[in-house]
Amino acid sequence: MNLKSNLNPMKTKALIIVQAFLIIIIFTINSCKKDSCIELTWYQDLDSDGFGNPDQTKLACEQPTGYVSNNTDFNDTSDLSYPGASEICNDDFDNDGDGFTDCDDFDCDCDEGSNCHDGIDNDGDGFIDCDDFDCDCDESNNCDDGIDNDGDGFIDCDDFDCNCD
Repeated sequence: MNLKSNLNPMKTKALIIVQAFLIIIIFTINSCKKDSCIELTWYQDLDSDGFGNPDQTKLACEQPTGYVSNNTDFNDTSDLSYPGASEICNDDFDNDGDGFTDCDDFDCDCDEGSNCHDGIDNDGDGFIDCDDFDCDCDESNNCDDGIDNDGDGFIDCDDFDCNCD
């Protein structure tokens, strides 16, 4: 028995047309899957701390190199500064993002006595070094450091408070 002889030529043509139509549909579906995606917003992470810069974005279906899905980095130049980081005292950065740096940050316990001769208002109260009421300055020990320790405009042995013999 010859199987070909039993098939109706019209049925054969119809079967070929249906197969071709199915191949076109499958090809179209696969093409759509490859060409369409849901683009997401990615945020540049220059310092690689896992937190992205909200001002530097890229739309892409897959995560681009150097980008993250998180947009909460407030300092993308330091991998030590990100939300939830511990404040590192005396590094001149706001590590935890609370708006305060070093000794101005409540997370830092700064010994103002160690900063009473650096020419800086370390506690932000408007007074520098020995003019700051938080500093306990013994002027007799500061007569050869090149600093106007008592704020009167005179330095070291030129200061009347110093006893330089």
